[in-house]
Amino acid sequence: MHFCEPPKIILKDLAELRAFLAQFPTNPPDKYSVKSLDICALIEQIFSEKGERFEYNSVILKRAMQDFGLPPSPPNGTEGGILGSLVYNAQNYVAHDWLVANGYSQFTQELVNQAGESGKKIKFSGGTVADVRRIDETWYAMPKGSRKRTFIPDMTCGAKIV
Repeated sequence: MHFCEPPKIILKDLAELRAFLAQFPTNPPDKYSVKSLDICALIEQIFSEKGERFEYNSVILKRAMQDFGLPPSPPNGTEGGILGSLVYNAQNYVAHDWLVANGYSQFTQELVNQAGESGKKIKFSGGTVADVRRIDETWYAMPKGSRKRTFIPDMTCGAKIV
């Protein structure tokens, strides 16, 4: 799971979602920066029904069309349509919100420095735990037992000090 940029447009309810789809039937501005709260809630509902935090976009797309009464005709009925893009976005925003709710922050050098100075380890959102060691005045997050390999802070990965 990764962090993502904040949305530029938030669709707060089904009426706004329908209006957005009607207004931009093919190519809206910033289509990858639009967050639909209804689609995010649907994804969370699907996750709770399945008991795991993963589902294919095509399954969510079909369920959104069914539950929200959206027409299955192109472009909304195809995986490449605008609704498909909103489902893709929602998957990212749901993962981002889960990371924040569970105490994760972006994996940065500052986080590595804080962990090193406090003598703690770093846990990544995927479950991997890294030792933090100081080498030549710089703190590094390293796999357990490694002397040469390091994790590179990329600001997209979720990590927390443990």
